[in-house]
Order: sequence, then structure tokens, then C-alpha cells
Amino acid sequence: SDLYGTLDASIYVRGPRHVTAQDIISPPSVEIVDTTQHIAVLTEPVDLCIELKLRGVVDIVREPQITIKTEAIL
Repeated sequence: SDLYGTLDASIYVRGPRHVTAQDIISPPSVEIVDTTQHIAVLTEPVDLCIELKLRGVVDIVREPQITIKTEAIL
């Protein structure tokens, strides 16, 4: 399916800790492809609050088509 328009997502965490894409809170229609992606390192006991606006068009990745060329005389 396609994503049109703008959607809201967010990150709300408290340090100290590593912040990754797994911490993104997003609508069910949004898939975080690689949740291990590094975002930040919090070295103190502080709150990190990030509001995200997601927009654009995202297409589903389709399987590549494989073509095998052959030469034949019939």
C-alpha cells in the first residue's frame, strides 16, 4: 500500500540509554524497516521527546523479475 499525506510519530525515552529506531512510536500503517538503527545515546538521566512528521510516498518493494534470454531456431 502507499502512504500519502502526513502522519505523526514520536520518541519518548529516559536516559541513560541508547536510543534506536525501535523506540519510534508510529501508527500501525507505518513499518520501521530496521529497528536497530542508532538515533542517540543519552548519558544522563534526562528525558528525550521527539515529535516526527512522516510524509511522502512509500511503495511496497516487489520481487525483481528475472529474464533468461535463450537463443533457439525453430
